Amino acid sequence: MGFFDDETGEVIAPIRKPEDIEKVIFSMLRGDLKPYEVNTMLLGAKMYFRQQRLELEDTLLRYFIDEVDFSEDSKYWKTTFDGNKIRTKLKAENPAYKELSDRHDRVNLANSLIDMAEATVKMVNWTPWGQHSNKPVKKDEDS
Repeated sequence: MGFFDDETGEVIAPIRKPEDIEKVIFSMLRGDLKPYEVNTMLLGAKMYFRQQRLELEDTLLRYFIDEVDFSEDSKYWKTTFDGNKIRTKLKAENPAYKELSDRHDRVNLANSLIDMAEATVKMVNWTPWGQHSNKPVKKDEDS
């Protein structure tokens, strides 16, 4: 299942970039996609990006442990005991660590966008009578 990208004119089938999440939501708001179709795509994207996050976190942690000298006389421990400051130093000193960290930030962005997109789908699905449904709402004949 995919959606049509207005900019490139291509069908985007599984979501693999954070920008695609926005495009899916706009397609739904324009009426090109049904909420249940968007939910299906978001579920696939959620599984993909969560797996990416776990793999990157594992790699970053191993990199962090392997690269940082934990002896008391190391330059890292002389300046700070704060892990975030050490990570910032690693980013500045090591391009490979910076690239991994940037990819991790992008995956986290995608996960946040998925959460917001799911909330948008719920809002679109909500009927005036408080019923959650993917079906069109029928009005009463008497009113």
